[in-house]
Parts: sequence; C-alpha cells; structure tokens
Amino acid sequence: MIQRLRKKFILMAAFSLLLVLITVIGGMVSVTYINARNEISNVLDILTENRGMLPGKEAKKRLGPKYTPESIYQYRYFSVFLDKNSEIIAVDKRHINTLSQDEIKKITKKIIVDKEVTGDIIYNRTGFAYRLKDTPEGKILVLLDESNILENARAVTRLGLYLGIISMIVFTLIISAFSKQAIKPTIRAYQKQKEFITNASHELKTPLAVISANTEMQELMGDESEWTKSNKEQIVRLNNLISRLVTLARFEENKSIEMHPIDYSKIVLEAAKNFQTIAQVENKTFELNVTPNLFIQAEANTLQEMVNILIDNAVKYCDDNGKITVSLLKGKLGQNAILKVANTHKNSEKINVSRFFERFYRDDQSHSVEKSGYGIGLSMANEVVRIFQGKISGNNTNEQIEFVVSFKLTKNSPQ
Repeated sequence: MIQRLRKKFILMAAFSLLLVLITVIGGMVSVTYINARNEISNVLDILTENRGMLPGKEAKKRLGPKYTPESIYQYRYFSVFLDKNSEIIAVDKRHINTLSQDEIKKITKKIIVDKEVTGDIIYNRTGFAYRLKDTPEGKILVLLDESNILENARAVTRLGLYLGIISMIVFTLIISAFSKQAIKPTIRAYQKQKEFITNASHELKTPLAVISANTEMQELMGDESEWTKSNKEQIVRLNNLISRLVTLARFEENKSIEMHPIDYSKIVLEAAKNFQTIAQVENKTFELNVTPNLFIQAEANTLQEMVNILIDNAVKYCDDNGKITVSLLKGKLGQNAILKVANTHKNSEKINVSRFFERFYRDDQSHSVEKSGYGIGLSMANEVVRIFQGKISGNNTNEQIEFVVSFKLTKNSPQ
C-alpha cells in the first residue's frame, strides 16, 4: 500500500512537470517557428516588390529590430524574370553560388507546372521558399534559401528537448529521493487507521462474546423472545463486520497471500450454486454460463470471497422477480478470463456504480436500510482484483447493473 502511494505520488508529480514543460517549451518553439516563417514571408515580399533586390530602408522597415546593415548578406536567394507566357527571360543569381543556370531553370519549370504562387520546394536537400508575382513586363519568381532561418528554430527545439529530458530525469530523481518524506503524513495516517482496525476488532470481540453468552443463558432460562433473537442476529452481523474489516486490512498489506494456478471456473460454479437457491426462493431468475477449465494465478479462498461478494451483491439488489446473470468466458483474444455478474435494476441509470468501490459507500436507492451489508464488500472485491493483478469495472445501462472482472489466464490453462 505504501509503495503504491509513493509510486502514485511520483507519477503525479512527474506528470505535472511534464505538462508544464510541454506548455513552456511548446510555446517557445511555436513562437520561434512563427517568427521564422514571418521573416521568410517579409523577405520574399521585399524581393518581389523590388525586382529581386533587398534595399536597406525597405529591409529595416519590414524586418524591424532584427535588421542590421550586415544582416542582409545572410540571405541566399535568386530571382527569375518571366514573360507573360512564363518563358524565362533572365536569371539573377548573384546572391547564391550553389546552383547553376540549368538547375535554376529546372526548379522554375517545376514551380510553373505546379501553378502555385507561393510555397516551399526542396532541391538537393535544400529547402527554398518561393513567391511568384505578376509585373507589367511579365512575372518575377523569387526563391529564398530558408535553411539558415529555420535552423534557429530547430536549434531552439533541440535545446528545449534536451532541457526537458534533463529536467524530467533530475526532477524524477529528486522526487523519488524525497517522496517518502512527502507522503509521510499519509503513511502515518494509514498505519494508524490499520492499527485502529486491528485493535478495535480485538477489543470488540470480547464484549460481543460476553453479550452472546448472556443472551444464550437468558434463552436457556426460558426467557427467549424476539429481543433475544434480535440481539443474536446483531451479534452475528457485528462479528461478520469485524471479520471483513480485518480481512480488508490483510488484503491491503498484501504480504501473506501466495498465488498459484487456480481453477477459476470451478470457483465460480461453486459460488453460483450457493446463491441459486436463494434467488429461486425470492422468485428471481438465475442464469449461469461458465467456460470450464479456465485457470488464473490467485489464492483459492480469497478468490472465492471475491466471487461471493459480487454474486451476493447481484442477488441482494436485484429487482423483485428480476434476473441475475453470471458468466465466465474467455476474452476475444483468448488471453483473459472475463467474469460478468449482472442483475436487473429499474433505477440503474440513477446509480453511480463507480462509487460502489469506495469503502462504506451505500447508495440511497440501491442500498436501502432494508438490505443487510456495510458498504465494504465491493471495496474488498476491488482490493482482491488489484492484488491478483486484474481489472474490475462497473456499468449501469438498460436497467441493469453489471460488474466485469478480467484476469489473465495462466500458461498452464488450456488455450
């Protein structure tokens, strides 16, 4: 239990940091990329409006604080002048040396064929942003090597990822080191609760035994009445409650349970047969469908208790003349044993089934005072499923309450 709390605390802390890092680094990278794209667009605007030139005044006006007299020379670009029929008239490649005239013509023809006035094109692993604009003489096509501009954004991205990974590792190590101290109040409260349950259980057994003995003596002396009968019933209920509380504390400790392959099918069949008679007496229909020879890793008595809790819950809270269904089948992939326990309930949609796993929770409609129980049965079932590394869930649809338990089949079970 303590290890679970510690692990949950570390995961929650790490997840919180991850969200912060994603927000901060993601925002920083996004802003950097947006600024880079804006810079590319502004340079292309200047070039197309000035016939492939970058005049200083215009650059300073468009590029703002980023502009310096020397910064113009960082840009690598070339211009192609076309007639009205898109035939190449002239090429200005003074500001780029890596491309030949033939290569520039090849790129130009591809852009003309694509019929896009602006966009990006990759040639020889180099990315170029281009802009095609009509002029009185024909058209001008300007291409700008965007590699250097976008490299700044990529550098920020890499730096952000490195810092993020390092921060996560360092933070996780620090949290792991101090997590025990951080959850110490929770651990102390949990240990006190467990001690209280154990001590209170032992202390309550003695007066209950005395009350039970006195009641039996009173009946032997001929003073049997509805009051003595009621006393005996309440003593039984209290003893059952004490036993369940102690059992639940033992489950949470999870140290004394040894697991080995168990015939799950046999357990479910035996438990179901015990409740079939009760259902018939109460005029409730009981349907059973169990696939034989399904084995799981568990402990027999504890598994039996879990199945009993689920079926008892279904019988107890089923509508009058309603229907209880118990099935144990293989999952779709044949790797899991799926137990489904359901009962009809006309007000099922008004019930918050997920809260049934909370200790001492009793729904006003489905757990009325006329029903026996303490609101810890499903909490115990949930704890057993966790210990056996399974999954449990509840749903309430079509005027029916259903609990589904999934355990992985053992390798020893027939496949």
